[in-house]
Amino acid sequence: MEFAKDHVFYDGLKGHNVSMERIQGALEAIDDRRFGMYVDAIPVDWRNDNRDAPERIKDYLKQARDNSKKLFKKIREVLI
Repeated sequence: MEFAKDHVFYDGLKGHNVSMERIQGALEAIDDRRFGMYVDAIPVDWRNDNRDAPERIKDYLKQARDNSKKLFKKIREVLI
């Protein structure tokens, strides 16, 4: 998770006790149908350079949702 140190919010969040329950809950509440709607909303012009990017992004977000407890545990560890 070294890449997290380059995130725009890292310096502002590092060392602070930040509640992430709301964002974790929002991620966990996204169902597969909604992910499909997100992919469908991506303009066709954006797909021209990398046609599989929307599906890869959807798969990544699904994995984040399905492993949200581990993900947010790791995020908290990085921010301590």
